[in-house]
Amino acid sequence: MKIAAAALFAALAANQSTAFAPTRSSNVISTKLSSTMQPPERTAPDAGYVPDWEGRTGLAPEEFIASDMAKPDLSGMWECPLTRWDSENIDIAEAQKICSEQPHCPLEMTASAEDNAKGAAFFSENKEQIRADLLKYGAIWFRGFDLMKSVAGNREMHEALGLDP
Repeated sequence: MKIAAAALFAALAANQSTAFAPTRSSNVISTKLSSTMQPPERTAPDAGYVPDWEGRTGLAPEEFIASDMAKPDLSGMWECPLTRWDSENIDIAEAQKICSEQPHCPLEMTASAEDNAKGAAFFSENKEQIRADLLKYGAIWFRGFDLMKSVAGNREMHEALGLDP
């Protein structure tokens, strides 16, 4: 062990080991940590993708939070069930088979200009399909609906669908 450490130290001191060190150039500071002086160029996943909602202006905070105080409070939500954190008697292959048969969740619904022009009427007109999709997928991700930019708009959407928020 002492011989291997001595050999490694000698190789590093003689600057003969370059397998894990970057090549030296005139713009790199010469130190033992030179390999950490210039990180590699990083590219984000999906670089260049700009979502269609990016850059759209939102509502002012007072307009966003405005709500009809004459209507009942929406905060009466149920508690989530407790999670059981063990794996005894679980057939992983069977669980994977069951999961592979399930639809992708959540379903994404993106608003068109026509959908936004309808406002809450869009949800009233599509109430049965949206409720069926909610049961099938377990969740729906509504994207780009101007109605839901505010608390009052979210309430209108829930009321149009006949859901207890």
